[in-house]
Amino acid sequence: MLKVLEIRKRDGKQAKTDRDTIEGLLPDNYALRYETEELFIVLGEDLLGWNAKDYVIPRLASGLITARDVTDLIKEERGPERLPGI
Repeated sequence: MLKVLEIRKRDGKQAKTDRDTIEGLLPDNYALRYETEELFIVLGEDLLGWNAKDYVIPRLASGLITARDVTDLIKEERGPERLPGI
């Protein structure tokens, strides 16, 4: 199942986050796909131990990058059939 992670460029707790830093911390099954003025959107699929909750979000946090899983929020707003195309 597709996972959607949101990373705010500045959230008050962290320095400005850049694309290269995020991409360097992501496993191959996750990728930074979208960028706006305020945030980055990372898309990926959980694969064995390389999952959002137990690996990707903590790995980003080790680089002082705060990420949150917004998959369920998008499902509620747009419906599960709209999730793959975001």
